[in-house]
Amino acid sequence: MNRTRFLSFLVCTLLMLIPLAVGQDQASVIEPLDAATVNPAAHISFPPPVYVVRDSVDIRGTVSLASMRNYFVEIRPLILDEMETDEVEMARQWFAATSPRIEGVEDGVLGTWNTVTLRDGLYEIRLKITTADETEEYVRVSPIRVENSPPPFVSEVVALPVVEATLEPEPEPTATPDLTPR
Repeated sequence: MNRTRFLSFLVCTLLMLIPLAVGQDQASVIEPLDAATVNPAAHISFPPPVYVVRDSVDIRGTVSLASMRNYFVEIRPLILDEMETDEVEMARQWFAATSPRIEGVEDGVLGTWNTVTLRDGLYEIRLKITTADETEEYVRVSPIRVENSPPPFVSEVVALPVVEATLEPEPEPTATPDLTPR
């Protein structure tokens, strides 16, 4: 019963997000659009767009550019405003979610994002890579929903341990003496 409620809630939540994403410029809200836009040397593989996170989340992906000096993950609240210009977009501040790192990562943890102090809502995350010649490259994933305080009617699905029934072996039939007269 609880699993059905949880799945129903999840489907309803995703259906509510569709109009938000459809009314926006697709390139600015959900990235990447297709597999061809993913740079195999610099990308975020988890969390994917339209994902719900809480508490501490490992941001996974790859950063292996030959000219990389350092990288870190940034976040900011997502503002769904169709009138936002590129100038306003550039002026909005990003906040560091992880410490800068200098070693490359291939299909591993880029950093851990602690969402506990954030308000519930939509966010975008960005991988900021600084190269040796001081240029910056960005990889962005959006939207990500932070939900540290789920509504009370949503309960977490807890996996119950599977207990296998052990059958006791049936006693082997013992030979009984034939007591009928002959």
